Amino acid sequence: MKNMCPIRVGRLVLFLLSAFVTASLAGDPASLTVRWAETHQRITGFGGSGGNDGAAGTKTASAKSFEPGAVWLDTSGEPIRAHDGGFYFEDGVYYWFGEDKRKGGLAGHTHATVCYSSRDLYSWKKEANGNVTPELGPQGSLFDKYPLAERPKVTRNDKTGKYVMWVHLENARYSLAQAGIFVADNVTGPYRFLKAIRVNDDNNRDSTLYRDDETGKAYFIYSAGDNSHLDVAELSDDYLTPVRVINTGTHCEAPAILKHDGLYYMLKSSCSGFGHNDNDYAIAESMMGPWTNMTKLAVGTNSANTFQSQVTAVVRVRHGEYERTPGFIFVADRWNEGDIGDSRLLFLPITIRRRGDISVYWHVRWDLGVFGDTDAPGSSPIR
Repeated sequence: MKNMCPIRVGRLVLFLLSAFVTASLAGDPASLTVRWAETHQRITGFGGSGGNDGAAGTKTASAKSFEPGAVWLDTSGEPIRAHDGGFYFEDGVYYWFGEDKRKGGLAGHTHATVCYSSRDLYSWKKEANGNVTPELGPQGSLFDKYPLAERPKVTRNDKTGKYVMWVHLENARYSLAQAGIFVADNVTGPYRFLKAIRVNDDNNRDSTLYRDDETGKAYFIYSAGDNSHLDVAELSDDYLTPVRVINTGTHCEAPAILKHDGLYYMLKSSCSGFGHNDNDYAIAESMMGPWTNMTKLAVGTNSANTFQSQVTAVVRVRHGEYERTPGFIFVADRWNEGDIGDSRLLFLPITIRRRGDISVYWHVRWDLGVFGDTDAPGSSPIR
């Protein structure tokens, strides 16, 4: 747009203003934000390019914006490798746990559990110069039994003061399907192995760990029944043992949870391995259900197959001026089946149209300024 003449810029401004006026006259504050997102997408190209047409090149740690699909460098200038990631926030710092999926990568470990930290979500520093679960490393006591540790998720238990990590553990044949539980005294580890279990005496594969900040309860959500359904397990007060399990009746994998306005949203992927599909979501008034399946997440031009990605987590934006903002970020992996270790990372804002209705638009480049204010009735993360 930098080469647009003043007349075209003026027409663009008038067009955008007309969209705002139309939505305002309709008397629906939420529709105003949706109309803005759709108009912005058509005019600027910050939406809908999707698929493999996302940002090209490299995003540096100093850039105060997100470029989904670009090579994302950490503060040392190395590409961020935190796939199947999970996020934890404490004392103004975000912690990003994930897998270094390079074959023979970190310390020769095929799937290493790594941790990055950030105060602004743009710039990430790699923590702990090695595997944060050293027992799973190539020299570790558990490496032969559990060579694969996937989708690491961490939270803190306020009662015990311990940091708790749940992961999906596998053997070399990918037939183990167990949940692994680790604990640490510090958020960046090292995390010590506690036990491996099969929740509800079933196989446990793609999973996430969710702590409800309002109730303090924690839940382990996982694919079970050979990926035929997603189950939710309510955990004990120390977050180490399942105490109650429900079958959501949903056939999918890669779950991620967000809560807004008292409603729980479960973002999820169909089961297609490293192939991409139309991720969708379900809603519930309680984590223990019942869950109602909704529609697909990605909308707009070229949004098929969720912009060629698979959901891994949701980040609640909560630092500084965003502490009271209903901002949520869709985090996904764009898998490169030819070289999984070179897969790209996607951060995209989640649009909350109204209670129970969310979606994700493509943005070539965006920043946290897209998020609105909770004080405004019918507000949405896209403004």
